[in-house]
Amino acid sequence: MKQTSCLIGFVMVLVAASLAVYAITRKHITLESTSPSGEFSVVLEERRMPFTVDRNIYVVLRNEKTGEPKQILLTPDEARPPGTERILWSRDGNHFLLVGTKFYTKHDLTLETGEIAYLLYHIPTERVWHNSRQMSSSRELAPTTLDNIDFTEPLNIREPEDS
Repeated sequence: MKQTSCLIGFVMVLVAASLAVYAITRKHITLESTSPSGEFSVVLEERRMPFTVDRNIYVVLRNEKTGEPKQILLTPDEARPPGTERILWSRDGNHFLLVGTKFYTKHDLTLETGEIAYLLYHIPTERVWHNSRQMSSSRELAPTTLDNIDFTEPLNIREPEDS
């Protein structure tokens, strides 16, 4: 009888541990956007940890011809709630810009839509520029970085408000 109780306890612990691992590694896709040519797509994924409020976003570029994914960035805790982001593509499909309404940013790069420019990626060179207040980098996203890129919709950046 005692061995049966121990075995049942062990199985319950094993099931609970398996469920915890599943919950930690489960991916939630919150956005998917395909380039104008259809060659690439960008996916925003969350891997939620149980009992936490952090929201870390995996920005993943997927080659649609090969199916190969490439993680571009893992954000610090950002942008609750999910669904407040979108991707803007350059007409030639070489750049994508992640914008959203709830990012913690260093520079005021607010578009007329109310969205904030957060991350720019150049696919051919694999260069990343970001506007995160929580990350350091030599490639900070600035208005001049966006000047010569022809996006599929106008990027009208608001003038910064005086403090």
